[in-house]
Amino acid sequence: MKITYDFDADAVYIKLKPGKSYKTKELDSYTFLDYNKKGKLIGIELLFTKSKKKLCKNIRNLEILLE
Repeated sequence: MKITYDFDADAVYIKLKPGKSYKTKELDSYTFLDYNKKGKLIGIELLFTKSKKKLCKNIRNLEILLE
């Protein structure tokens, strides 16, 4: 797993597995999930992470999804 932060976009990307993104699913306005061709989750993008309120919302949504 690799976590990167883009200062210009104010976005965190969590790369779970190697590979190219084939499909992206919007979980909400701030959270995007990347899947490979086989439908496996390979990455998570969290937008507007400087705002703690939005980051907490993103994390709660991910917890619900990954349960």
